[in-house]
Amino acid sequence: MAPFAGLNEYKQVQIGTAEQGKLILMLYDGAISSLNRAAEALRQGDHLMKGQLILKAQDILLELLAGLDLGAGELAVNLQSLYLFMYRHLNEANLKKSEKHIQEVLNILTSLREAWGKAVDQVSREGTTVAEARAEMAVVA
Repeated sequence: MAPFAGLNEYKQVQIGTAEQGKLILMLYDGAISSLNRAAEALRQGDHLMKGQLILKAQDILLELLAGLDLGAGELAVNLQSLYLFMYRHLNEANLKKSEKHIQEVLNILTSLREAWGKAVDQVSREGTTVAEARAEMAVVA
């Protein structure tokens, strides 16, 4: 029975990794949605709504930051730098009422979301290990 225990443990790690990846995708989706809506609010002159939606996206970035394991290597450190850059950039977007700043953050988030989506799919489909998925993500970050 010992071999089956190891197999079950391996499957639990895979499931946990896939679920964590899906949560990250949901966070990216939430930030992207908020920023798309913030850009639209800005175009319509609704600065209060624009500010609320930017703050929501910043809260999501803080959640992504809090979830990083900086001991995991270069990928986590690179993601930390990107999240902090985007957070600061959204501060400027809010203060300057700059759709350009919002769009720049959207571009980064969309690229990250796409890369995470591929990694999550690979983990789900092929049983890729956490290390392999991280290596693939390192190319993006």
